[in-house]
Amino acid sequence: PYLVMEYCSRPGLGSRYRAERITVTEALRTGVRLASAVEAAHRLGILHRDIKPANILTTDYGYPALTDFGIAATMGGDSAAGTGMSIPWSPPELLAEDPQGDVRGDVYSLGATIYSMLAGRSPFEVPGQPNGPADLINRIERSPLPNIDRDDVPAGLQALLARTMSKDPVRRYPTAYAVAQALQQVERSMG
Repeated sequence: PYLVMEYCSRPGLGSRYRAERITVTEALRTGVRLASAVEAAHRLGILHRDIKPANILTTDYGYPALTDFGIAATMGGDSAAGTGMSIPWSPPELLAEDPQGDVRGDVYSLGATIYSMLAGRSPFEVPGQPNGPADLINRIERSPLPNIDRDDVPAGLQALLARTMSKDPVRRYPTAYAVAQALQQVERSMG
């Protein structure tokens, strides 16, 4: 037995987001495609649980490919058990002593990944300050989402990311599909 997978020869998001300025247009286009991939997984009953820039490869056609389902879980089971995660993009509910996660955890991580594309850093990373795991967990759980320090990021996109990354899962978009639609609305507002 063997697996045949698409070869993604272009630099992935993990190597790009810190090294180059990604345009708002590209971040929106990529966000819509990623949200669609996440929604497709959810409709199959799969939670990804580790959406982050390093898990977004780029196809030879320039499209993002959501990869690394190594810690994915099926919905309806114990989706938080045995969770291994990447702290900078993890929702607060998965960082708790008794982690609980569902679709909205992936919605949070999707938003955190789009935020990283625009900010050039993870959402709660503070340049020039300690950014170890304990520091990040404290900020993720308690600090408000910092605004992206770019003049070209529309207020509507900043508000979308704030909702996507709400500390309270109930206040987030209920599905990745809803995130894709909201991103498309921002695209339309920008013409």
